Parts: sequence; structure tokens; C-alpha cells
Amino acid sequence: MGSDHGQGEAQRKCPHCGEEVCEDELRVFMVDKAFHRNCWIRKFIRPTEDGTQGMTVRQEANAAVSAWENRRALDLL
Repeated sequence: MGSDHGQGEAQRKCPHCGEEVCEDELRVFMVDKAFHRNCWIRKFIRPTEDGTQGMTVRQEANAAVSAWENRRALDLL
């Protein structure tokens, strides 16, 4: 029998980006789905932009949330 070392960390795939959501990552649960924290926030701050020029959906979400948090910290929202 094979070892399942490391498989316990992978919980499920994020509905926004399709990447694995691991136990050690910041995540948000909605109904029975686990989202990466930034993917979940991304759904609320503005629509995902098409043509992210080489960025994955998750990278785009991380960049958008980071920019949003910076604007929010400066009271620009």
C-alpha cells in the first residue's frame, strides 16, 4: 500500500480558481465549498478581468485583493 503523506493537506479545489485549497492556507468556507481567502474576496470587490496577461486566476485574485487592501488602508475607497 502506498503512503498518503501530504494528501491530508489537500482539501478540495477552489470554485473560483480551480486550484487546491490546503489546510495551511487562509480559506473561507461557503456552504460546502472552500475558497482561497483572496479568491473569495475577489468575487465581491469587482468582476474578474479578462486577459490577465500570463497570470493565473488565483494570481490575478491575489493582486486585485492586495491593491484593494492598499487603497482601503489609505481610505481611498
